[in-house]
Amino acid sequence: MRRLLFTLWLSVVFSTAFAATNPPDSLYVEPWPEADALFHQDPRWMGGDDAHSVDLGKGRVLWLFGDSFVANQVPATRRGATMVRNSVAIQQGYNPTKASIRFYWRTQQQTDHDSLSSFFPEVDSTWFWPGHGVRLENTLLIFLMKVKRVNRDLGFEVVGWEVVAIDNPDDDPPAWKLRWLNAPQNSFGVIAGSASVLSVENYLYAFSVQEPGNHDVFLVRWPMQKAAKGDLSAPFWWLGEASGWVAQAEMTQKPTVVFGGGQTEFTVHYAARAKHWQQVQTEGFGIAYIAMREANKLTGPWSGLRKFYRPTDIKAKDAFMYAGKAHPELQGAEGIFTYVVNSFDFQVLLDDPSLYYPRFLKTRSVPRTKK
Repeated sequence: MRRLLFTLWLSVVFSTAFAATNPPDSLYVEPWPEADALFHQDPRWMGGDDAHSVDLGKGRVLWLFGDSFVANQVPATRRGATMVRNSVAIQQGYNPTKASIRFYWRTQQQTDHDSLSSFFPEVDSTWFWPGHGVRLENTLLIFLMKVKRVNRDLGFEVVGWEVVAIDNPDDDPPAWKLRWLNAPQNSFGVIAGSASVLSVENYLYAFSVQEPGNHDVFLVRWPMQKAAKGDLSAPFWWLGEASGWVAQAEMTQKPTVVFGGGQTEFTVHYAARAKHWQQVQTEGFGIAYIAMREANKLTGPWSGLRKFYRPTDIKAKDAFMYAGKAHPELQGAEGIFTYVVNSFDFQVLLDDPSLYYPRFLKTRSVPRTKK
């Protein structure tokens, strides 16, 4: 296994807000194939992207996937599988090398076969790709991107957002009762909750991206008392230090950009060891990088984006990687990340089983000594 060492000069390459008197650590990053096996436990589930994770408590982790290949029967190849627009999984155990996992989608019995469909069902010509989610006491909230097909660019467009509340998250997903909440759309084309959703003190925060657009990132929040009851009808947007948080109904201008150059999907988490917030995403196109920003507050200022990993073992034709994310609830390594590799050539994707399963990375910090 190739092991890669990347030095993150935290006191130099990040903003001066993170300068330290002690020498910065190096970040040792390596693939984690033992954890990759988690997503291969069910031969019917043949890969999916997105791969957001949500801590449900008591050792249970919810995985949220976008387009997913599901086989009607095994053995099978992707050429004989159905692509559903989304699927979910429940991981039992926080260490992915030791955990079990079950995948879920919808099944309708037909006369001679089962019809497979998305876990979050389509509405007319609109489908849903998961954003992030969060458990608030006994209620699970899952943010969804509304998507429709278009005849330009990548062939699809994110046109809005929705939220489902699940009041029985301790049950298995087939028993979940999906309660669709009032998700007030906005006039500035920002998709709430496409990236991380965080419960911090008395508020629920959602990192949100403008679509279509240049991937500027915005921040919206709701009072926790209302969010826990499934009331997201009155969002407040960050409009900068001068204006603070302003109710959407009272806004006369577009929200303030928290940082630019984001992705539609990414993660933000509090790194207890570093004592600040970290944002993780992919950077670039094709064989891209996993990269990170840091901030002392969710509203920023955020540091510049710094690359810390690029895979060297991708051989597939027309390959590209995306969906870089951190998974702070997982155990077994100091830092745990995933990304997805796809191909612009759909025929390659159908025939190459090394593609489209989320891939794990694990990291550890290596202290640097003073000279």
